[in-house]
Amino acid sequence: MLNKQDDGAEIIAWLARQPWCTGRVGMFRRSWGGVSALQLAARRPPELKAIITVCSTDDRYTDDAHYTGGVINDAMIFEWGVRWAAYCGLPPDPSIVGDRWRDMWVERLSNLTSIP
Repeated sequence: MLNKQDDGAEIIAWLARQPWCTGRVGMFRRSWGGVSALQLAARRPPELKAIITVCSTDDRYTDDAHYTGGVINDAMIFEWGVRWAAYCGLPPDPSIVGDRWRDMWVERLSNLTSIP
């Protein structure tokens, strides 16, 4: 985890040095990104002046989507697995990839041999 936090601190410092930046950086993150923002903010990089997190927690063991009161949330884990499988099978957006969307979709579906 520290490597990710080190990377985050380096990115914040880099942003603060840019000519278009005031030297003060903020973060807005949701879910796991919010947890990451809270963990990075706890290190107090001097350029990080504010964070906003939504649907995140500072205690992943007692108050998280995966654990509540220290007990694993089986319903959430099952639901996420089903949702992930559905996301993997979605077709690409023709407005982004153009007319090749159908070929890309067939290739994606044919490579869906296992769900991570």
